[in-house]
Amino acid sequence: MNLLGRIKPLLIPAVIAMAFFSCEQGNGLEVEDDAFNNTSVEFQEFSLHTTNIFIDSLRTDSENAIVTGRFSHPVFGSIEATGYAELNIAGGSIPADTLYYDSLLLKLQLENFRTQDGGNVELYVKSLKKGKYFPNNVLFDDVIYLYTHDLVQDSLVVDTLRFNVTSANQVVSYKANSLGKYIFDRLNLLSTTSEKLKFSDILAIYSAENNLSALTVDLLSDSSRMVMYMHDDSATVYETRLDFKSNHITHITRNTAGTVIENLQTTDTFSVSSDFTYVSPLFGVYSLVGLHPFIDFVQNSGKIIINKAELVSETDVLDVPISSLRYYIHDEQYGIHGEGVYKDAKNYVVLSNESYFNNNTTQLFTNKLDSTVYAGDVTFFTQYAVNQYIENKKITAHNLVVTPNKFVSLQESRLLAPGVKLRIYYTTLK
Repeated sequence: MNLLGRIKPLLIPAVIAMAFFSCEQGNGLEVEDDAFNNTSVEFQEFSLHTTNIFIDSLRTDSENAIVTGRFSHPVFGSIEATGYAELNIAGGSIPADTLYYDSLLLKLQLENFRTQDGGNVELYVKSLKKGKYFPNNVLFDDVIYLYTHDLVQDSLVVDTLRFNVTSANQVVSYKANSLGKYIFDRLNLLSTTSEKLKFSDILAIYSAENNLSALTVDLLSDSSRMVMYMHDDSATVYETRLDFKSNHITHITRNTAGTVIENLQTTDTFSVSSDFTYVSPLFGVYSLVGLHPFIDFVQNSGKIIINKAELVSETDVLDVPISSLRYYIHDEQYGIHGEGVYKDAKNYVVLSNESYFNNNTTQLFTNKLDSTVYAGDVTFFTQYAVNQYIENKKITAHNLVVTPNKFVSLQESRLLAPGVKLRIYYTTLK
């Protein structure tokens, strides 16, 4: 219940109690007819200016997905992505000298995809020796950002995956027999069961030369796994299960030549259209929302209490829309930069109401399925800004940077302008 909802049931009994006390005791206490005139409840809506901001940093090792493949964007150029995931034994039989290799089934749980070839996908997949290519596990020990690693050129192609994607959340399956034989032989080079159980390689999945599709793969899903099939001399079938639920990164190469973002530096602002702004994380493109109308209102309103506040962003329908958004504070005191979005995010993000008490939840602005609107409650955030001005005569949060809930994804949205609105119900203290 918001503050306004609490005021009514508390004030009314209090007034009745005072009137009753006055009549019974005869102490001259009077109840004014305008008892409620000391406060007023009002509504205000602010249309917030939006533009785009470029943040050229994308951490790809902190979420449960990788992106792989290639696609072109009508505004920002093209992207080619390679996903790297640590491969580990997850269960089943351990390969031994008494077993013979049969086949390997690779299954990938998709979150979303983009295609310019009717859903046809052609990817290369290879298993890279961690000890050879990644001494001391350097790939995953360091924080990985965009452009830091590109390692697939260091080894030969192991297998080629060809399949057709027809829908998001699809599970694709492919017999990667060359890859399976490679892993089987690698395991049998290890002498003890203990060594085999600790087996770990790096799986690299990247785009073939003629591929025109890209995928986001959910690595933590139980559907994303490998199953290696073997048999012994008596034709008994054995299987070894492998998964990718450990370390992972995505390496992304952008080709932005001739586009509006080609020569931009981090935190540069730019405009694509007066009708909308983009949120497109793989290109480093986010929306920047100005809070100046709200700030001006607070500075001219005196003491107010925010009963309820909602931030609403209208959007149009794209092929792979973002399911929910987060808003990060952009201000003169702290600023916001590539790493700032991801490091100690709670110090920058617009928190949920609960977070102002337990500091562990960020506010998600969810795209309602029955409309093209992102909406979320920002009551405590706006009250925090009001208190900041009352106490310090200054509000540090001048803008909000709009990001997706997941950065490593092919999702993208456009916020319609002037479709970003801040709606507040407030009580003026007189």
